[in-house]
Amino acid sequence: MTKKSERHSSSNIIVIGIDHGWSLIKTSDFIFTTGVKELTTHPAFPNHILEFENKYYAIGEKRLIVKDTKVENENFYLLTLAAIAMELRKRETCSNL
Repeated sequence: MTKKSERHSSSNIIVIGIDHGWSLIKTSDFIFTTGVKELTTHPAFPNHILEFENKYYAIGEKRLIVKDTKVENENFYLLTLAAIAMELRKRETCSNL
């Protein structure tokens, strides 16, 4: 019998764990503040910027205000997309070594 990792090594499944805290978003490789701010212009420097649906968002700056739930608006969705992008970018960089 083969190991589970050997059986699934050719699949395209990537598991990314994300902890959606009120003040920090945490993945296995990154921790950043739960900050999301929509930018009105194209950013001059692309660091910590999420582009989604033709809009730009600064990620990880000033912490969001705590709300009753995390689904009242799309902020935590945007933070999730940013966390996924960071993890995928790291994996892509590591696989090219």
